[in-house]
This record gives sequence, C-alpha cells and structure tokens, in this order.
Amino acid sequence: MAGNGCDSSPSDAEVPEHVTRSTWSGCDGDGDVVVDVIEGGGHTWPGLTEFAESTKGFGATTDEVDATAEMWLFFDTHS
Repeated sequence: MAGNGCDSSPSDAEVPEHVTRSTWSGCDGDGDVVVDVIEGGGHTWPGLTEFAESTKGFGATTDEVDATAEMWLFFDTHS
C-alpha cells in the first residue's frame, strides 16, 4: 500500500470464522486501506442472501459479513 503512503505491514484480524481482514493504517489523508478476504468466496455480494439463488454460477456467498454495512461504516468513519 505504498502508493497510498500507508504503513508497510497490515494488521490482520479474523472477523468471523471464514473472513480475514487486513488493515493498513497511517495512510495519506488519515485514511486506511481495508481488505476483507473471504475463504471460498465467489463473485457475489457478501451478506446478500435473499438473491442467493439468482447468483448461482458466480460462486459461494456468505452471510458472515454484510458488505453493505461494512462499506457504510467505512465511509462514516472516513468522512
């Protein structure tokens, strides 16, 4: 994350069981870079379970993380 002026090493945390969150802090403009890796996840929107049937062929989805809530939390924290 050197392009964003962040610390060179992220802090890693397991959020739920199958999710690892890496956070790079100290970035330019007081920002952070956060990456969630979902073990076995596909090309679906995490937490969007009501359309799970229509996303077949795009891989597995998860309800362990709500991507919409995480996105809003991030923008609220970094306004």
